[in-house]
Amino acid sequence: MTTTFQDLLELLKSKNKTDIENALSQFQYHQEAFKNYFALDWNEDTQELMNFLIENKAWSRKAPFVKIKKISLKLKAIQKIPKMIGKLKNLEFLCLSDNQIQSIPKEIGELKKLKTLYLDSNEIQNIPKEIGKLQNLTLLVLKYNNIKEIPQEIAELPKL
Repeated sequence: MTTTFQDLLELLKSKNKTDIENALSQFQYHQEAFKNYFALDWNEDTQELMNFLIENKAWSRKAPFVKIKKISLKLKAIQKIPKMIGKLKNLEFLCLSDNQIQSIPKEIGELKKLKTLYLDSNEIQNIPKEIGKLQNLTLLVLKYNNIKEIPQEIAELPKL
């Protein structure tokens, strides 16, 4: 029996981890439908982003990728921010406080609508200069990390 793309979308709504993993493994056979629906190519990076969002209950079929405006994942033991985070083009609020994140991907700079970014109480050592592209950022919280140097680009953010 062939699983349709719509069947896979339904599996993603499941609370059963096996159903979700099965759906994610099957998207490779529906790459064109995936691209048409989500406006993203299906690849390992996209799968990593979906896993990140689904595992942390930050994704829903009603708000796929481009519609997500807010993600709050405090105290989730997250160790890595997927580099595809930059594909969440409408993201305005991102809270990843109190996790185990060690680095911020440079793709964070693609979040042009981001206004609020909480990355406090992690294990971050370096901040990419691309954070300076977040021209709408009004709040950036980085306290309680292991940051060695703040990039000059942060000082140039007009709304911060």
